[in-house]
Amino acid sequence: MNRQLIFRTLAIILACFALATSASAYNDAQIGGKLQNNAVTDIRGDVNGDGAVSIGDVTTLIDYLLGSGGNISTSAADVNLDDGVSIADVTTLIDYLLNGTWPEPAPIDIWYLIGDRVGSNPWENDGTSSIGRGLIPLYPTGEFNGNGKGQLMYVGYFGANDAVMLIHHPGSRDDCWGMKPNGMFAHGGEEIIAIAPGRDGYYNIILNTKTDRFYFYSDYSTTTHDTFNTINIVGGHCGWDATDPLYEMTKLNPEKENHNWIFRNFTVTADVELKFTADNAWDYNWGASSFPYGRGQREGNNIPVKKGTYDVYFNDITGDFNFIEK
Repeated sequence: MNRQLIFRTLAIILACFALATSASAYNDAQIGGKLQNNAVTDIRGDVNGDGAVSIGDVTTLIDYLLGSGGNISTSAADVNLDDGVSIADVTTLIDYLLNGTWPEPAPIDIWYLIGDRVGSNPWENDGTSSIGRGLIPLYPTGEFNGNGKGQLMYVGYFGANDAVMLIHHPGSRDDCWGMKPNGMFAHGGEEIIAIAPGRDGYYNIILNTKTDRFYFYSDYSTTTHDTFNTINIVGGHCGWDATDPLYEMTKLNPEKENHNWIFRNFTVTADVELKFTADNAWDYNWGASSFPYGRGQREGNNIPVKKGTYDVYFNDITGDFNFIEK
């Protein structure tokens, strides 16, 4: 008996034994049968495509990983949502059959912008205390996988000589995005240098942490954006009063044309709906149906915020927002 067959046999025996001896933990798991009363209505975990999630899906997945099985739906097999299929998915699938719940996804893997005239304390990188001061979190956009990987973005105005870079770990330069001395964008450590735009304008900074791709470019077709004196967080917590000074946000880039804002320790004691408004009026307002992050649209839906305490970030060019729980 070869090692692969031994591995397959042991894995199936262990999975079956675990399921058979855990009926008290999850009564709906049945060896050789369908998982009834399954709360998941999509195809996650239905590796063999029979319309249900059962021990048969475990054996099909193991066969596939050993190269002895046929084609499978990789989207169904990627049960831990990390954009790949591996032995880790076998473990996750068995845990689901035992417990009846899928694991919670990892938190979003945030990166931070740092540089000249970025934040109230440019180039400050003294650890987590610098977040929102010298380290500005990029805004999450779109979908993120189970490992917290996806696309992050920042849009703002930069002068020609405003050098910037991205930092992964507050207080450290061991993992950053910038460029090499030859001018090529690069991902590395202390050898990476900051990027200087070369001309004044509005720049898009995009980092895809799934693909490890970085983009820094200007929208030269845009010569100006509206600027605002104030941005307020307005909703049920303040009686929808757009003039309430208690919920006025702070400029993140006070020394230049500002389009990014922060409100520290925003606290709501119950679930509320809210929007972002400009200059103490409703002429400009942004909202969306997503939370804790999203892209607000002009005259959009109310944002459904869960009770808690957050540092809130908002971009008045894109409408991007992010509620980071404290």
